[in-house]
Amino acid sequence: MLENSELLGPCRAVVDEQMIVGADDLPQIFIFLLRRSAPDSQLIATGKKQIYHLEFAIYAFLYGLELKPLLKARDDMIMKIETVLMNNRTFNELVDTSWLKGGEMPSGRLQGDEVGVVAGGEILLTAEIEFNS
Repeated sequence: MLENSELLGPCRAVVDEQMIVGADDLPQIFIFLLRRSAPDSQLIATGKKQIYHLEFAIYAFLYGLELKPLLKARDDMIMKIETVLMNNRTFNELVDTSWLKGGEMPSGRLQGDEVGVVAGGEILLTAEIEFNS
């Protein structure tokens, strides 16, 4: 859904793989399933219906030589990812609904032999699924 979005342009989405950030690989989007939980209102006595909240962390990283334009590009990319997610809240009917919960926005100089700066953005997303037994 994210890789094929006209709004985002060329990017690579990686699901549940080790996050390796380097100048040659950017921009990249990393998606991780953090946890699943049942809402507090979900009673075990309900019996045949179960609701789960799936919590995901989505990270986007960009590389550049100057911090200020890179931060603007990072913010634009995060906004585009959020727009794609908001325009398809059921992920093509895989989940019942979803919502965004913010996230951190780290940035800094690359370590080691690489020159430049990297800026990342985190999007916390919760998706709700319901199934009947």
